Amino acid sequence: MLYVIVDTRTRKPQRVGVKQLYAVENETLLTFPELLAEPSSREFVWDTATDAYVALPSFAPVPISRTKISKREFRNRLGQPVRLAILSIRESTSAELSLPRRMLLDMKETLDAVNEVDLADANTIAGVNELLALGLIVADDVTRLLAPSQVAEE
Repeated sequence: MLYVIVDTRTRKPQRVGVKQLYAVENETLLTFPELLAEPSSREFVWDTATDAYVALPSFAPVPISRTKISKREFRNRLGQPVRLAILSIRESTSAELSLPRRMLLDMKETLDAVNEVDLADANTIAGVNELLALGLIVADDVTRLLAPSQVAEE
């Protein structure tokens, strides 16, 4: 079994060992049997819910799931063909593209007003669905565009 002595006041690890350790004044003894495999490659984090140190295993990274991404990340998700199609409609003077042009202009102004794109926001979802309605993307793209990011911030 792995034993960890932590400072009772600061909650910082003081000593770690595989043999029974004894806590003295201002120290707390914690045991972590699950850390025997690779105790040196682990980090201890104070868990306020349990009021104790818990170990984060090095082999199990915390999964990333971000619903707020940068505008550049969102543009990259759209892809160059879609961005060029949007630009083409926005620059068109055709009367039949008047409504799509105004819709795309409104989307651009909405994006210009924010610092990041919230993929779970109703306006973002509506905007992606508008792109689908305009035929600029297909149904599979809606799911891909609105899926939470699984990577750290770009």
